[in-house]
Amino acid sequence: MLVWLWMALSMTETIRAQQLHTYMDQDSVEVGEPFHLILVLQRESNEEILSLPDGESLETDDIHLLARERFQPLENRDSLRFRLQYFGVQDTTLSSVSIYLQTASGDTLSLHSPELPLYFRSITEPDAEFRPLKPLYDFARRIWPWLLLLFIACIIGFWLYHRYRNHQEEPVPSVSIPPRPFVDPLRELERSIQRATSTPPSELIHNPTPSTVELGNAVRTYLERVYDIQALELTSSEILRSLREWPAKELVIRSLRDLFLLADRIKFARYQPTIEDIQNLRQAALQFLQIARTEDLQKIERLRADHSRSRPTESMVSESLDLSEDQP
Repeated sequence: MLVWLWMALSMTETIRAQQLHTYMDQDSVEVGEPFHLILVLQRESNEEILSLPDGESLETDDIHLLARERFQPLENRDSLRFRLQYFGVQDTTLSSVSIYLQTASGDTLSLHSPELPLYFRSITEPDAEFRPLKPLYDFARRIWPWLLLLFIACIIGFWLYHRYRNHQEEPVPSVSIPPRPFVDPLRELERSIQRATSTPPSELIHNPTPSTVELGNAVRTYLERVYDIQALELTSSEILRSLREWPAKELVIRSLRDLFLLADRIKFARYQPTIEDIQNLRQAALQFLQIARTEDLQKIERLRADHSRSRPTESMVSESLDLSEDQP
């Protein structure tokens, strides 16, 4: 009996020796707001850490990992702090992460953090009231001014009708309209990137938002033409989701994900970018341009062929002018 009691106490002490505590500095966030996830590991001094989470399992289309830090205040206590940033528009859940230990006897233990809910906090107040509409203006109830205007309009219409009938018909000249040239999306994207990156980064350090918006709109305009999605009206997460459903190539999606991460951090977050951040954003835009030149070549050639088939001929233009002249 004493042996069984001693074994039970030993197992209880072993179980309590390893503890993983999870903390989050806030449970609701706005778009672009950073937050922290903290893991505190309590273990025995003779236990060895085999593996710590790198934070990649926490990343999704709406949550991006900014930084990972490790602290060890005591020999048997470790702390991990993940700095994350939220870019979604709805509630989500943080994934579980795992830590693996090796005991003095050679056994392997695994500790798992719980899945934590993260709630979306809208900037607009839910109980906000809209301002009432302005009252309609009172129009004049007298009808004789309207009758006078109608009479004058009838006289002018009758005069124009007789003038048109007495006008001698003239042959419609053949008009040659040059075809609208095909605008290459890649060349348009390259010119837009050059225009957005013409200002030195040192001059944008205090106000980088206009240049960042211009660079993002150039990429979104390219996606609208080549992939036929409403990229200018979608968020970064919605664009990536649409490209996966298209489906686009994984290399294109990864390049866009890195570009949107840097651009959204400068535009939305409470974050003061450095010259290195602006240079990294421009490098990501140029890298996407190089990838698009190889991966989207067939799509652009198909757009060029469709444009060639849709050019109006000279006879079509002349016929449309004849029809417009025949209408009264």
